[in-house]
Amino acid sequence: MEEDQVHWPNKRNRPFGRQREPSQRQPRSASSSDADRFFEHLHDEAIELAYRDGYYFAAENLAYDLLSADGLKVAQPEREFYGVRLPLLYCYRHYLELALKDQIDLWSRVSNLKRDDRLDTEHGLMRLWNEVKRHQSRATSNAEKSDETIASVERCLNEFHQYDPTSQSFRYRRGVTGNTHDDQIPETDLCKLIRTMKGLKNFFDVQHDVVEQIEANRND
Repeated sequence: MEEDQVHWPNKRNRPFGRQREPSQRQPRSASSSDADRFFEHLHDEAIELAYRDGYYFAAENLAYDLLSADGLKVAQPEREFYGVRLPLLYCYRHYLELALKDQIDLWSRVSNLKRDDRLDTEHGLMRLWNEVKRHQSRATSNAEKSDETIASVERCLNEFHQYDPTSQSFRYRRGVTGNTHDDQIPETDLCKLIRTMKGLKNFFDVQHDVVEQIEANRND
């Protein structure tokens, strides 16, 4: 497409649909939906992973894109950090929310505590984190990670929480009362953000191994 050519919606445009790679795909029934085709080979855990890690990698890809020295910044300066900072921060934050809810499910397997189903619709990161700690502290007195690591995780979660306590600030300029969120948009060092989020993801991922080991020890 020429740079100065304006593209308008036309009858061939569709936001969703199967990618055209017939040589790499098996024939499918015409009645099979796109959702069926995407999920039919995945089990529940993999589907959860597709949601949770999908937001993480979407944010990370945006961050790396902004750090790149070519193309985007030169050709489309309006799409620099100013343009995609909020979607980037929202994707990272939503990953954290999904990761914490996953951690509640995970640790409730070994805590012998009742899972609070009301938290399924909770958006506050610190309330979710406190529930994770409640299950984790009951499940083991010998935590896999040090108190310093736990404190570092909590500090990072709390920082996100301070800027976006209800998962609204990074999505909408105005809250339900009409107040603006302009003062809740943080200054951000992309390199530090990427490194911090990698550390948080590593922490959450390794907890699956910790819980599996606890379950294995109990079965011995």
